[in-house]
Amino acid sequence: GEDEVSESVAESTTREVAETSPSIISESKVKIPLELNEHVQRWITYFTVNDKERFQRFLNRGQPYKDVVENVLEENDLPAELYYLAMIESGFRTDAHSHASAVGVWQFIPGTARRYGLHIDRYVDERRDPIRATEAAAKYLRDLYNVFGSWHLAMAAYNAGEIRILRAVFKGRTRNFWELIQSKSLPKETADYVPKFLAVVLIGQDPKKYGFAEINTAVSYPKLEAVEVPGSMKLGQISNISGLNLATLKMVNPHLNFSQTPSNVPRYEIWVPEES
Repeated sequence: GEDEVSESVAESTTREVAETSPSIISESKVKIPLELNEHVQRWITYFTVNDKERFQRFLNRGQPYKDVVENVLEENDLPAELYYLAMIESGFRTDAHSHASAVGVWQFIPGTARRYGLHIDRYVDERRDPIRATEAAAKYLRDLYNVFGSWHLAMAAYNAGEIRILRAVFKGRTRNFWELIQSKSLPKETADYVPKFLAVVLIGQDPKKYGFAEINTAVSYPKLEAVEVPGSMKLGQISNISGLNLATLKMVNPHLNFSQTPSNVPRYEIWVPEES
């Protein structure tokens, strides 16, 4: 059908762009331009006036994950500011679930999650694991940036999918995100997505300046180590055998659907506090 032909053309174009564009992410990290224009200012006003209480909760809820997420991003040579992309995706709720079946802190849909190595079945949904999901998001964002050569377009593609953004670039005949907004080449949600992200970064870098309460920076996610244990084991059993705190085991393994390791594998890696 026509859609299949369009997708085939778009996919081959994605490959061509990826092959002809230099691999822009390398040893020197490319920073995200933090423009402050009318589109961004509108979202700053929204978060600081209309949605202040909820945004404060996002800032507080994200703080424990900040170091671990930024470390994963930096290990992948990506800008640490992409931490705030997860904030606008989910407000840092590991149980976040959208009408489009996107799940977890990074709001992966099943197809993309599996493509980037996340395991999803009856027993486990690794989209809910903030560490594994951040590692997958870092790989995906890196690929998007290497295709589009622009952080604005890479984030737009994270929101709307690569094919829709390629079509918008062809339609608008530009790779400039702000020009694509002006020409109405982007879906409305995507046209808002990048300005919203930039507003969140600007506020997040100096919350006090924008009238938000101090964030408790002493709170952080525990340093974790992956430990292989047998399949089909309840976290309660692991707690009894090892002496590890059950509440902690559940908190750092939110992706285990029944608080037990999958029954369909002989062994599975769970997270445990490093010092244990």
